[in-house]
Amino acid sequence: MHPMIRSALVLFGGVVIAVIVVILMDALVGRIYPLPPGIDTRDEESLRQVIAGLPIGAFVLLLTGWILAAATGSYFATRLATQARATHGLIVSIFVLVATIANLAAIPHPMWMWPAAIILIPAAGWIAARLVVRSAAAPAPTPPA
Repeated sequence: MHPMIRSALVLFGGVVIAVIVVILMDALVGRIYPLPPGIDTRDEESLRQVIAGLPIGAFVLLLTGWILAAATGSYFATRLATQARATHGLIVSIFVLVATIANLAAIPHPMWMWPAAIILIPAAGWIAARLVVRSAAAPAPTPPA
């Protein structure tokens, strides 16, 4: 397979895994902290009021989901890449960061989530990529003679 095609597929796979993690965590948050019945999610003001009333635990879980998504997608991409491995992982985590910033801009969240997301999402992607690169670079143990 051509390296460029493989690279694109690896990035796509990492992003898909990250999106799945976000969907699963959002579903978990929705089960634990459901929106009131009859809320119109297209009405910005009523959505803003509902979100303002959510406990901090809901936002911590959302942030955790974004961090896990960046780490999982980055790990997957770094693991499957054959060239510039860490770069693939970091690209996936940047995708998660951009999607998160778009989400934060579109839906009102507490202000503390902005710096937390901007710092922790790339850090999670970097750590995941670094773990893969380090484990691949570690020498294999030699069997006893």
